Amino acid sequence: MQEIAAGATAPSRRASGPSRGSTAVEGSGGGDLSNEIFYRTSLLRLNSGTSIPVGHLHTPYMDPPQGGIAPAAFTAERARIVAIVERILTGLIPSL
Repeated sequence: MQEIAAGATAPSRRASGPSRGSTAVEGSGGGDLSNEIFYRTSLLRLNSGTSIPVGHLHTPYMDPPQGGIAPAAFTAERARIVAIVERILTGLIPSL
């Protein structure tokens, strides 16, 4: 992973995970910030001993509708994505 260590101004590579107070530049998810945030959140959860459930989902990017009115295709795709996320969460909730 690549980070800017606390108090530093230049990025450096670190193989053993993030150092305390660092800022992620590139992590286990490459340049995808959400993967790095999830990695760091999971690491904090593990190190703190908490059992709070966490999760991480990627959803596809959707170009925002132009003119403030969502066309039918946009609305249908958004509904499809929401339905998938609802099925995932509904499947997990009994185990929480």
